[in-house]
Amino acid sequence: MKYVDAVLAGKISPDEILDYRTAWDSTSGEVSLHEFLGLTWSEYAMWVHDDRNLEYIFAARRGGKSLRQHLEDRRGADQIADELYKMSDFYDWD
Repeated sequence: MKYVDAVLAGKISPDEILDYRTAWDSTSGEVSLHEFLGLTWSEYAMWVHDDRNLEYIFAARRGGKSLRQHLEDRRGADQIADELYKMSDFYDWD
């Protein structure tokens, strides 16, 4: 089970991402880390840039939205979302 799926299913906590990173290190590398984790490339890049993105990634997934859309919806009501939304301009959300 991929990291994102395991978190969304309540089987692990978001804090266990580094355990998945370590597990990926022992693979053949045929799958990129973001795919192994179950993140889109943009979600992965945002997480690498600022790990506060993880809670927003999960909230977005639970709401059936992209991270960028979720952050946009939170703008004005959440200072961290405001900061992260500005960062999202640097990534492709197709």
